[in-house]
Amino acid sequence: MMTVQNLKNNHEEILEHQTPVKAFAFLWARENAMLTAMAICEELALKVEAEIEYQVEETDAGGLVFDKWHIALHTLH
Repeated sequence: MMTVQNLKNNHEEILEHQTPVKAFAFLWARENAMLTAMAICEELALKVEAEIEYQVEETDAGGLVFDKWHIALHTLH
């Protein structure tokens, strides 16, 4: 589990994903109406996760950022 914060509207939610990259991929897919496609096509899901992993940045405060989402490392369970 991890807490994800939307940096644009300060909304937080708790996600139960195995890794931050999978959580970011879920958020991206949800926002882009791709959840069903990614659930059906594992190859698509893997490509999206690989692209997101490449774009994730670490913060000085001990977190990870992708697009407008932030995961503080201390919230990883």
